[in-house]
Amino acid sequence: MKIQMKGEGKRRTRLANTALLALSLLVSFLILEAGLRWHYYDRYGPYRLAVSYALDHLINGPRPFGLSGLELNRTAWESSYTERGLQVPERGEPREGFWGFGIKPKDTACGLIGDLVCERPQVIPGLIEIDRGGFQHAGRLENPSPHILIIGGSVAFGAYASGIDKTYFHRLAGLLKSRFPDIGISVFGVGSALSSNDLAAFVLRGLDIRPDLVIFLNGLNDLVNPGGDDFSAYARQYLGNMEVAQHIAAEHNIPVVFALQPFLGEKKVKTALEERILDLSVRKYEETVNPHYDRIRKGLKALADRSPSSFFIDCSGIFNNEKVTTFADQWHFSDPGHEILAAKLARDLLPVLEQIAGKPRGRKTEAIRSIDLYTLL
Repeated sequence: MKIQMKGEGKRRTRLANTALLALSLLVSFLILEAGLRWHYYDRYGPYRLAVSYALDHLINGPRPFGLSGLELNRTAWESSYTERGLQVPERGEPREGFWGFGIKPKDTACGLIGDLVCERPQVIPGLIEIDRGGFQHAGRLENPSPHILIIGGSVAFGAYASGIDKTYFHRLAGLLKSRFPDIGISVFGVGSALSSNDLAAFVLRGLDIRPDLVIFLNGLNDLVNPGGDDFSAYARQYLGNMEVAQHIAAEHNIPVVFALQPFLGEKKVKTALEERILDLSVRKYEETVNPHYDRIRKGLKALADRSPSSFFIDCSGIFNNEKVTTFADQWHFSDPGHEILAAKLARDLLPVLEQIAGKPRGRKTEAIRSIDLYTLL
């Protein structure tokens, strides 16, 4: 009898220990889940266990540390689809190829006079259509109304979209077509171009097509492409070029929009891939580049505020609420990003186009109020 009670006691002890262990494991799991969900709630969502998602991402997801160059660029581009539950486009690369390797080299002497670099005329069906003037087009080609000209670097070009129809400017034309059925958009975008090239493009090519509105979609190249660290000087040079462009546009009665391009440095939630991109781009990126991008932002707003025919559209933070990988490098983004950019431009351009619709064209006579941009820097 005593032996039976002794065995029964051992069983009860084992059961109690097992229950205590199970309870401890459950409490540990809940603490881990709560911690991950607190830190990454929006990324994992309310219905999926954060722990299982984290483990899956650890096992199957990209490992950014050690990635660099083209491998990092490709991984981030592909992740901008897969992390959204989208299929990577069948071609497996942007329409112009990674780093622009899929299109012809630039024409470095296309300006005849002045320092103007152009993309060469070329047609790759469904991907690239650049005419002899260096322009891409969307919407109505013959007698478009209104006719929008967009100038800038590779972002303005529509880089890293998977096809022509996925570019922000084709999407933009589609979004505005219901209000302006005859709208046409011409794009003069040149990979790696600085604002000096943008200014030359406006004068030497843009004025010839007599646009109803010109948009400068740029801002970042002037800071990071020179390769030095005199960011204050780079920002001043950029704003000076945009001020000259504003005066030229006013002389030809062309309203001007300064659209500051999307910016990874201020993205609120950066994925591991995006952090890796910044780490390999500029040392202490957020400390060194971000303040000067903010000064450019303030300078463009000041330019727009001084003239009733100048406008500012701040696209720099349009990806700030994206919790998944959006940038393929510090400049470029794939189809989902192009869709977001098109929506932002369409929303902010609509009242501008409404304002200028029906106004007669002619030489502008009103003076632009002078401001001192240097006080902003």
